[in-house]
Amino acid sequence: MVSTHKLGAFRHRYLRLLVLPLIAVVVLSLLTGTAVYAQDVPSAGSVAPAPVDPSPLDKLCVSGSVINHAEEPLEGWTVTATYEGVNGSYPAMTATSDENGEFSFDLPGAGRWGLEIESRDGWEGVTATKLAVHVGYGNLDCVDVRFKVRELVLVVILKIDDAHVPQADWIMTATPGEGNTFAAVESQVTDSTGIAEMYLTPGTWIISEAPPSLVGWWRPISPVSGVQVIEVVGPGPISIRFKNQIEPVPDTCINVTKFDVPPDPQAQSVGLPGWVIQVVRADGSIRAEGVTDAFGQVSFTDLEYGPYTVHEIMQPGWTADSPSSYAVVLTSQDDGCTEIIFYNKQVPNGFCITGQKLDENGGVGIPDWQITATPVEPTDYQPDPVLTDGEGRYLICMPLEDYRVPGSVYTVSEVIPDGWTAVSPTAYLVTLPDYPGLPVEVPAFVNQQTQYAGGTNMMYTVAAAKPDPHGCSAWYVVRPGDSVSKVAAKYGVSTQAVFSYNPWVYRQPHQWLYVGQKLCIP
Repeated sequence: MVSTHKLGAFRHRYLRLLVLPLIAVVVLSLLTGTAVYAQDVPSAGSVAPAPVDPSPLDKLCVSGSVINHAEEPLEGWTVTATYEGVNGSYPAMTATSDENGEFSFDLPGAGRWGLEIESRDGWEGVTATKLAVHVGYGNLDCVDVRFKVRELVLVVILKIDDAHVPQADWIMTATPGEGNTFAAVESQVTDSTGIAEMYLTPGTWIISEAPPSLVGWWRPISPVSGVQVIEVVGPGPISIRFKNQIEPVPDTCINVTKFDVPPDPQAQSVGLPGWVIQVVRADGSIRAEGVTDAFGQVSFTDLEYGPYTVHEIMQPGWTADSPSSYAVVLTSQDDGCTEIIFYNKQVPNGFCITGQKLDENGGVGIPDWQITATPVEPTDYQPDPVLTDGEGRYLICMPLEDYRVPGSVYTVSEVIPDGWTAVSPTAYLVTLPDYPGLPVEVPAFVNQQTQYAGGTNMMYTVAAAKPDPHGCSAWYVVRPGDSVSKVAAKYGVSTQAVFSYNPWVYRQPHQWLYVGQKLCIP
């Protein structure tokens, strides 16, 4: 007799055997679209139907495309698929892109597959030319890949001058033209044969040229614009040429050395730093300017051929012990640098007053004109009158050993002879420094000859109080080393005021002043 416990266990197992097949059939019918009816459910003891083939759910394939750098389809490119998995082995497979650039593989098995596009001369990959994908079960679509390649066309550029001599070191630049969207700027330098080679993608390119640093001047001959627009089409090569008239930078050099002349003739001269040296063209314009270094030297290079004047800008407290300027002619036959040496001697420090006497007519110095310096305090030292030299200059010096001299104030006056009248102040107050130093500079005395009445022998004198027709308080004749700011400081007026009274200075290169020019002083 079967116990109640064993009978319950038997029923439970029997029901499970009936229910599990029924659930499986229902699920399978949902996936395959097959209807399941009550009479299809197997009864106890019947045979279950065969399982449904799951292959429609597993896509073991790869599809892809091949395009160029302009993203256009490429036909006829071979792609190889190689199995790289660990579950057995399969032979390599190949496929060729069609007119739409597309290809596909139906793979014999799942796993890692390597895909590689063929290599062609003149082409390179924009993206990787070899890649790997994993193809597994459960895919509803093929694995999708893409290869992007671009063609490179050799463009050969020849650079020559007007004598057809190849030119090295020219920079040739290719810039993408209109519609050449995905290209980048490319630059190459011509070699010793005048050749520059570039690999460019198909499309419109603008080719331009630029000279090396050793070219001083150039003019395009062919093309006259110096620019070429070309349409690059494979397979190449494409050859173009640039022809120019070329002038190299002149291989010229002027070396200047500035020496200090010591008081002892047996002592060795040393270089003077901080002196301005100018190289001036024949028309008076300044071609180059430099300042001597710590060794008293300055060099000028790359000067055009022709005549120049090299001169030093004098500094207060110094006098030239050699010519202050030299004429130099630079030619292509010059071998090496032209060497120029300036010597200067320091003016001894003291208590001196200096100035100049000028004729208003041309601003030329008047010689033998008497200048006096009278102390404001009668007890101070009284120097003797002096006469101006051939340039109208004068120098009045006080003794170093007299205690009455340092810091004293003097009235410096001119003595006007008959036949002349002043057009500037006839006296200036001057204060000597407290310690010996450079001479105190006095504004110029300017005079004009007394004029004759027309057609008579009677003379009349221009009244000293008559204002200058230009509104000038004085006229100043430019000396070496002068600038507008220096002249303004000398007269105690602003630089802008001097420019306002002398607007013609603006028209001169760099507002330079030239020796002998006259400035109207406000």
